[in-house]
Amino acid sequence: MMDNRYSTLLAYLQDPIAALWRILASRRLTVAVVLLLALLISLSLVFPQLSPAVRSDPMAYGRWLAALRQRYGGTADIVRQLGLTDLRGSWLSRLLLAVIALELVTVVAEQLGDWIRTRRDDAWWEAEPPRQIRPLPAEVPECELLPALGALVQEEALELSLSEGSLPAVLRRRASRKALWRIVPHLAALLFLGGLLVNERWGWREEDISLGPGQAYSLAHGDEIVVVNEQMTIQSGHDGTLQGWQTVLLLQRDGQTVGKGIVAPTQPLRYGWLLFTQPALGPAIRLTAQDEQGQPLLVQTLSGADALEQASVLRFRDPGEEGYFALPARNLTFRLTYYEQLPQQGKSGPVFHVQAYRGGQMMPIWEAFLDESATWTLDRMTLTMGRTYYALLTIDFAPGRPLELLGILGVLTGVIALLWQAPRAAVVSFAMCNGRLQSLLYYLGTMPDANAEEWFVRLCTRLALRSDADIPTVCENGRKVL
Repeated sequence: MMDNRYSTLLAYLQDPIAALWRILASRRLTVAVVLLLALLISLSLVFPQLSPAVRSDPMAYGRWLAALRQRYGGTADIVRQLGLTDLRGSWLSRLLLAVIALELVTVVAEQLGDWIRTRRDDAWWEAEPPRQIRPLPAEVPECELLPALGALVQEEALELSLSEGSLPAVLRRRASRKALWRIVPHLAALLFLGGLLVNERWGWREEDISLGPGQAYSLAHGDEIVVVNEQMTIQSGHDGTLQGWQTVLLLQRDGQTVGKGIVAPTQPLRYGWLLFTQPALGPAIRLTAQDEQGQPLLVQTLSGADALEQASVLRFRDPGEEGYFALPARNLTFRLTYYEQLPQQGKSGPVFHVQAYRGGQMMPIWEAFLDESATWTLDRMTLTMGRTYYALLTIDFAPGRPLELLGILGVLTGVIALLWQAPRAAVVSFAMCNGRLQSLLYYLGTMPDANAEEWFVRLCTRLALRSDADIPTVCENGRKVL
């Protein structure tokens, strides 16, 4: 045993390229890599993943980190340090994808090479050890065997080769062109990985784009496209919870409208290679104020969370977040705190806690709760607050998505076609070995081919050989393990 291992190791050291080729062609390596990649994907679905857009935006990263700590508490930093929040973009994920791509190339090259070899006229099986040997009954004379072989050639469209008109005789079943369907799923998988690579290299994403009604946003990737939130439609339940929404987007270039469409939770908008989606809405509060003569008062927002903050509109993202309005003419500041619900106050839906402060004072002079809209009188002025929403958009540029779709379609088509593929190439040799007439089965491939072996048994039966003559001998195959 030790001598065999030593000789195998010595052979690998003498030809490292062949050793690497065999490692990449190993099914065990394929199973291990696929299982490890499936584990990474499963973990990425469990833990929140840090996107490149959030990583490059300090404010977005702060909100993301706050949400992570709110979800996992004290273990949030441990989860982040272990890299569980960046699994899809990690070096391990990239390495696994690269190994899978190399394995697919190796498998395609091997299967294509095997098919080409079976189409040649030379005796390719002579270099291959037999997979099974079945001794033939001694009472079957050669004069009866050869006519039976000739009949099989006519019935199954096989090829018969004789050595000087006698034994050894060889029956060859060539590989059909339909056998090339075996490589279609592998090529399609490579196409899918190519789409991922194209998206990684040239694709981009802009997410968490806050866009209120009437507001515009210019893409940051030089496409000269301006996105305008023309109109929003909100459907709310009786308790104020959101039931659905849709946003009408205008796409403009150089002041001219080049596209228009509706974005909803399950309805993306596609323009060229751009894909617009709206995964969520954000709550906002609008404030107007009038003095005792009915004249409007200046309202300022004191929130630095959004550079596109509208005048007299405060936006909120996460529960517990605060925002501020200021009325300089009355030296008043209003602090608003957003809650998803306040059961202790009898509020089952989204609610805002409103507090008014006089400049320089630490204690509020007035407070109230706001559900949808309300009008209050304070300090001889009329305050009107109403809840509204703004769109949270995600814009994707994925030039490799057609390759991904073609890859998925190719895998499905190839797998279905394999169910009806033609039999693989096989060869049966009839020769006298050690004074006995024997039949030897050859086929390509590193794994047992049940189809070829069943064909071999049927062949022997049709030659009127005893099916229970002797138990076939499964031959050792050198480096190839049966």
